[in-house]
Amino acid sequence: MDLFYIHVETEQIVESFYDYGYTNQGAMRIERFYHYFGYVEGCPMIEEIADGQYRLITCKENIDFYREHTIEEPILCMLKTFSNDSERYLEVLKHLIDGKANSSFNDKYQIVDKLLLNHYTLSAISKYIQIPVSELLKFNYREDKYQPYLELARRRRVRTCMEDTVKFLKRRYYFKGKSELYLLQLVLGKGELPRPITYQTWLIAKEILEEISEMFDQLHWENQCRMIFEICSKGRNDLIPFHKKEAQELLESQNRRRNRMPMITIQSRGQQKNARPPHIYT
Repeated sequence: MDLFYIHVETEQIVESFYDYGYTNQGAMRIERFYHYFGYVEGCPMIEEIADGQYRLITCKENIDFYREHTIEEPILCMLKTFSNDSERYLEVLKHLIDGKANSSFNDKYQIVDKLLLNHYTLSAISKYIQIPVSELLKFNYREDKYQPYLELARRRRVRTCMEDTVKFLKRRYYFKGKSELYLLQLVLGKGELPRPITYQTWLIAKEILEEISEMFDQLHWENQCRMIFEICSKGRNDLIPFHKKEAQELLESQNRRRNRMPMITIQSRGQQKNARPPHIYT
């Protein structure tokens, strides 16, 4: 791999392979770092596409910084050759995970998704860029039954809340019927709450659901939805006793209704002539 300096203002870098995003905090960090140390952290990876012209693979934010601030100093780059786009994506992913802590989750997710679509496995990605599979798992929704909700949450910018909710649902099996779907919809902001669920609200709701889990487990799914709504709409952890009492009242009411239901017995009529098996609709 060759190392050499190029001048950004000469337009030697004519294109970027992947236009990854960078957080506002990351941009501020680059500027502070430059003003303090006098250089920008990181060495861009480039590949030659014509005589004296290069494609930028990594550190786009560094080049952008030099151009925006019209810095005329040369910047040190690494020249590398790639045989296909997958190799380029792997290089970008390694940079975003290990080199830039402030890079966007979406960019890392999208690159992992592209590689999986190109028949890479997480194990193969891990081996190529020397990052443990355990660190790559959070960027892979394809093998998760909650994928549609995780995808929507990522687009609606409620990813952290949804990922924690999904993790909770996978560990707790007391959600019945439509109550699980109801909770997922609330996190996506599609419910009837007076205000959207924040991550902090969800953490409070999770704590309360854990506290009342024994009673919650015995509730019918409609009553579970009612409890979820009350807990999330109030969003206060000092109301645990109130919600415990509420769950107990719903459970007692539910049991009273069950006790009032008449017992139904069915008398056997024996084998009927020409009897046909029931049709099962699917």
